[in-house]
Amino acid sequence: MQGTSPALLGALRRATRASHDRLEARLPLGRDGQTLSSYRSILKALHGFYVPLESMIDGVAAQLAPLQWEPRRKAQLLRTDLLALGATDEGIDALPHCQALPTLRGAPEALGCLYVVEGATLGGRVISRGLRRLGISAGSGGRFFDGYGERTGNMWKELMERLRMGEGDPRDEERTVATAVALFESMEHWLQDRGVLE
Repeated sequence: MQGTSPALLGALRRATRASHDRLEARLPLGRDGQTLSSYRSILKALHGFYVPLESMIDGVAAQLAPLQWEPRRKAQLLRTDLLALGATDEGIDALPHCQALPTLRGAPEALGCLYVVEGATLGGRVISRGLRRLGISAGSGGRFFDGYGERTGNMWKELMERLRMGEGDPRDEERTVATAVALFESMEHWLQDRGVLE
């Protein structure tokens, strides 16, 4: 993509790079010394973030066409992983949810959110390899970080194509970039509050 990305993609990368790098450095996933207990805590915190976020995206999902939203949901994968690691449905339902999320008025904001979470899905494939030292695989508590499996790269390309379609109105592009930045900030604050960042 480098060198051929439209202005919006470049603006998204530049605006979110510092937040992305900081969060990646502070989230101890797949590293030496990580414990199963800390991994469970991270999954719980992520579940509390993704559930309300996905509910908000539901409200504007029709505007994302031709991009399909339904196959990109991740909260259910987090539930699957938590159940595999000993949680109960009742316990998962009782987990707190993040309330400090950006406002989604339409497709521009939703695309900003998807840029963040789908980028995390790309990174998750790397994390999933590091989780093997904990005995975690896609079938045993690592489904979320396995993303779309072999389809992960293609799913990312589809999002890039949809972002290109949205170009043209500078105000919409500004909304997309501002929302991506705000979502990174919300995620970092939420994970910090949950005590899972270093």
